[in-house]
Amino acid sequence: MNVRKLCLNRLIALRASLVAKPSKKQLLESFVIITLYLMSALAIGFGTGFFKPGFLCTGFHLYFIIASSMIIFPSLLEEAVFRVLLLPNPSNLRGGRATALASIPSVSLYVAWHPFYASISGIGIPIFDTPFLSIVLILGITCTWLYLHTGSIWLPTI
Repeated sequence: MNVRKLCLNRLIALRASLVAKPSKKQLLESFVIITLYLMSALAIGFGTGFFKPGFLCTGFHLYFIIASSMIIFPSLLEEAVFRVLLLPNPSNLRGGRATALASIPSVSLYVAWHPFYASISGIGIPIFDTPFLSIVLILGITCTWLYLHTGSIWLPTI
């Protein structure tokens, strides 16, 4: 497959993921998976003391700006790259083994991206001596499952 065909194929996949409408059954199953992820992440985060809840000392407008920008980056852009562009179209996958094999590079790159981004952005999170990457791994698996199960970019973005 030449580069032009590959790019066109990935753009078609991106468009399809933006307009895909999960069924009610898929939404219910996705809700269960998201709940399991949240329970796991919260248990790891609070159980290790990594999560330290608190409040920003700022006005409401900054909360809105932060929440809005988090929907675009990292959420939507990361899902577009690590799920839609790197994974085969969900309708083309047959069987659990093929799906798992197709998912490994995407999830691995997703996890590797986080320490790289933290190092170049100056975020300063000490991620290698915390459970951060464990939570990211579980999130990557969850988002990959959501995308492959529904074909929609929106559930992993949420």
